[in-house]
Amino acid sequence: TYKQSAYTIENLNANRALAQASYEATVARQAAGLATQTDVLTSLKSVQDIDANILSAQKSTDNVYRSLLLMLGWSADSQPEIRDIPEPDLARIGAMNPDADREQAIANNYGIKSDEHKLKNLKTNEQADATKADLEDKRNQVYSSLKTQYNAVLDAKDALDAANIKLQLETVNMNAASAKAATGNISALELIQQQTSYTTAKNSVETGRMQLTLAMEKYDWIKKGLTFS
Repeated sequence: TYKQSAYTIENLNANRALAQASYEATVARQAAGLATQTDVLTSLKSVQDIDANILSAQKSTDNVYRSLLLMLGWSADSQPEIRDIPEPDLARIGAMNPDADREQAIANNYGIKSDEHKLKNLKTNEQADATKADLEDKRNQVYSSLKTQYNAVLDAKDALDAANIKLQLETVNMNAASAKAATGNISALELIQQQTSYTTAKNSVETGRMQLTLAMEKYDWIKKGLTFS
């Protein structure tokens, strides 16, 4: 998604800052006779590799943006506001029940409705039997999709919980690092390392929220009659 691409670029930029600081530290170590030219070149390559990844990620983000404009009927030079995906409503998970939602999902499914309409107009028993078998298969597929998506929702919730715990830890570490920086008790490299860890943890939470919301939306769309391959 477009927002996912933005989080990826932010993580890459944080890692780029860390790689640059590491490179500069390696150059300083070489000057002190504590690192080789190979070490310096290896550090430099890390910076260059991340630069290439940033360019690739930006190109991918631009492609997604252009696709959104095209899909929504905007002109290529438009600049619409793309808002964040809403926060996940955790209460929705408690209301989900594949067994209880099975009949609604089947009744709403467009493919099943089409076959049921088709069944009324068939002329031969062979055609009717084949369509009935196909209907039963589609009903089973809908129920299976509902259960699979419910499990995907639970997995996304677990992933978000884990990301929140990690962010809490990195927030504590970031505050401690900032306090040390204020008194000159932490190196520039160590501070950037912690900033990178914090940024990665923060974006993991944002990504987790987005993935959970999308998983719940997909479950609801299955209930409403859509089939996902």
